[in-house]
Amino acid sequence: MLDRTPKIFISYSWDSETTRTITRELAETLLRDGINVVIDIWDLKPGQDMYAFMERSVKDEEIDRVLMICDKSYAKKADSRKGGVGAETTVISYEVYNDTQQEKFIPIIIEVDEVDDDEKPFLPAYLKSKMYINLSDEHYESGYNQLLRIIYEQPENRKPALGTPPEDIFKEEPTFLLPMREAIRKLEAHDFKRVNKNTADDFINLYLDSLKGFYRKDNFIPDRFLDDFRAMNENRSYFLKFLELLATSDKIALGEFLAGAFEHIYNTLCDLHFFEPQANGCNVYSFDIFKLHVWELFLCSMTYLLYHEMFSDIHDLLVHTYFLRRSPLSEETLPSSYGAFWFKTYELEPSIKKSSPELKQQITPIGHIICIEREIQPIYSRKAIAYADLFLFQILDGLELGIEDSPSWYPVCYIYSDTDYSIWQKLRSRKFCEKVFSLFGVQSIDALKQKISNYRSKPASVYDNLMIPALPISSFINVQDIGTLP
Repeated sequence: MLDRTPKIFISYSWDSETTRTITRELAETLLRDGINVVIDIWDLKPGQDMYAFMERSVKDEEIDRVLMICDKSYAKKADSRKGGVGAETTVISYEVYNDTQQEKFIPIIIEVDEVDDDEKPFLPAYLKSKMYINLSDEHYESGYNQLLRIIYEQPENRKPALGTPPEDIFKEEPTFLLPMREAIRKLEAHDFKRVNKNTADDFINLYLDSLKGFYRKDNFIPDRFLDDFRAMNENRSYFLKFLELLATSDKIALGEFLAGAFEHIYNTLCDLHFFEPQANGCNVYSFDIFKLHVWELFLCSMTYLLYHEMFSDIHDLLVHTYFLRRSPLSEETLPSSYGAFWFKTYELEPSIKKSSPELKQQITPIGHIICIEREIQPIYSRKAIAYADLFLFQILDGLELGIEDSPSWYPVCYIYSDTDYSIWQKLRSRKFCEKVFSLFGVQSIDALKQKISNYRSKPASVYDNLMIPALPISSFINVQDIGTLP
């Protein structure tokens, strides 16, 4: 941006009365818009040498731009080097081809040659390769705005600020992650709001392929299981990037899509033939690592939705009937609630504690890894993940899903939550109640009160050796207090 008054010189042909009028009006308009204009009609005095004036103006370092008003006559005189225009051309052409600041010279088109319904601008031969501004007829308004922006160095399309190199390109990333990285970069480089379900489905399939290397045929080995689970954090990072991009799409209902995606992810990762197409038998423990991973992804997705208070999407994700595989060898599926994504880590954790001295003192090694080791501020903080885990436990039994023998959700990470705060405390506000109507599928505060009254009132003792229980909704809000504040 210029920090002073811009100064320009206008070169034109005197042959046409129309051209002289257009040029004078342009000069007057530029002056009104704060631009100092040098032109012969005001600045060439009687007795002065016309050619010296033109050469001096063209070469003057205080002149920011030289506007060359191009019509048929100007182009003809410039090419033949005749008259004042020819003299200016001798100076300008040398400057154009030898001066490093070639943008100083701007061809201004005021007349075009109509050829086969096409507008061909009249330009001198030495200017035909230069960008020009069209001020002819209906192009005047947009062209003049463009000219002002150029003179004041305020381009309409600004070059973005130089960023920093992505950290991940300096890491030696496993080759199985490269397709996902490339997919994420393509999504980030385009307008993700227009991305449709097919593109999102393609990413999910890439994600599934990236997990194939974690399949193990043999029995459970604590050290290797822990190493694999920690290594899966790289995969999780791509899923979370995808989730944040997905939330910006105008064509995808996030909660509905995630519900279908989790059903697909679970059924694929719990299918032996996804990993071994020709196999006839397997070790059921080979799939524990994937069930644990699905549980973590579901928990992180809920953390994201709660952070952004996307209650309608939470409703779509939680009330979905999931048809999930019974076993890795069977195509049969059973209807279930989201509780089926909860994975029993209690059987794994004693073995993990024995094999990992740094996790030995942790109440829940898996919870410690997710909430502490993998914490990402501000969305995936330890308290936010722990609260999402507790939320999934608190809300399940009152959703009235009508699915028999569906598993419950038992919070593993709740010990990292803030025991003095809960989202349910905000139900005292009528405005907040209206926000969560979609979550419970109700349309009034009375209906919301009825829903909340149906929830369990007893805490759950998830860890036998821990005195702090997982508290129900009723521990944070009394039904009679719901909606009593603005």
